[in-house]
Amino acid sequence: MSQGLDEFQPDDTKLTAQREIIVRYTASAFLGVIMWWLEGGMSYSPRFMALQLMRLAIKGPYELSPFA
Repeated sequence: MSQGLDEFQPDDTKLTAQREIIVRYTASAFLGVIMWWLEGGMSYSPRFMALQLMRLAIKGPYELSPFA
């Protein structure tokens, strides 16, 4: 079963930024990528986009960057 952001309760003592800021930052980033994809004519398949966003969610942009 999938777990919604509201159900996810991390140990707030380990966070280096406030939880609300992390949630809003992540949501904005995902929405921005999805809007870019839609406005660009959906040149990638929905499956490809889902995999890319999942990788970003799990590993983060810095680990996936060729400059890291």
